[in-house]
Amino acid sequence: WRNFKKYFTSVLGYLFIFVFVTICAILTFNQQFFADNLVSLDQLSSFFPALLLFFIPAVTMSVWADEKKQGTDAILFTLPASNLEILMGKYKAVVSVYTVALIFSGTTLIALWRLGNPDWGVIAATYLGYWLAGLALAAIGMFASSLTSSTTVAFVIGAILCAIPVLIGYVFEGNRAAELYGVGGQLRAFTLGLVSLPGVVYFISIAVFMLYLNYVVISRR
Repeated sequence: WRNFKKYFTSVLGYLFIFVFVTICAILTFNQQFFADNLVSLDQLSSFFPALLLFFIPAVTMSVWADEKKQGTDAILFTLPASNLEILMGKYKAVVSVYTVALIFSGTTLIALWRLGNPDWGVIAATYLGYWLAGLALAAIGMFASSLTSSTTVAFVIGAILCAIPVLIGYVFEGNRAAELYGVGGQLRAFTLGLVSLPGVVYFISIAVFMLYLNYVVISRR
């Protein structure tokens, strides 16, 4: 709760959400959206992994780095809680902040509804894919934050590490086999209205693996 409320007791948290929602709206209603004449989130989905590449590290950069910088990590790890409980508590806080931002981005759906008759089943599956992709990258960003006491360095490392699964989809665009190793490739099925089991496993596997690495780092302090 301390980590979650921290984002909403300062201007920074609201700024993150405002920027995220604004960029989502701009990407959704670009020129191609009106050229296609389709009421969908296709344009946003094309750029969503790249958007997360910058948004997620910005949210996670202070999770561990600030604790180290301020020296509060010593107090944190003397609390009557295991390392795993502390790790999962922070992860839940980060995921909650991302979920709130994602909910506010849903305001673009009102505009879609006013413009036409969107397929709400496809939109629901798409948002599920967005949420799962955020879960995976949030774990990567937290791992980056655990490696340093500088929030700036944590942001840079987080962006670099998140770029690996994100950019695969763009670099190997058109190569179906290679695309499946990237966020964009796994997200595509969700944007078509399908809850893809391989996609769910892909995102959860990344999250679990990175949380494990994060646990190893904080356990060796």
